[in-house]
Amino acid sequence: MLTSLSVSYYFVIFLPSQEKIKIEKAEQKESERKTKEDQRQLDLDQCLLNAEIDYIDHWNKNCKGRRLKNDCSLPLNLADSINKILKENKEDCFKKYPKTD
Repeated sequence: MLTSLSVSYYFVIFLPSQEKIKIEKAEQKESERKTKEDQRQLDLDQCLLNAEIDYIDHWNKNCKGRRLKNDCSLPLNLADSINKILKENKEDCFKKYPKTD
């Protein structure tokens, strides 16, 4: 009788509780992974936004330096240089916040 109670306890109470713990740990791990990925995406978005803001600011300062209105046409070599900086800044963002899948 004691053996049968021990076996019943093992299969009815112990194993299901162990399975529940495994499931809860897996869910917690997935939640932590999702939180990290969400934060990475927020950081990447902010970095890219800052790169765009710096680009616009740099462009408009060059316009102002030429006594022109914001979003003016700049000489090709200067425009290329500013565009290159934007591209490099964006690439730096993707390096700093790589996709982790």
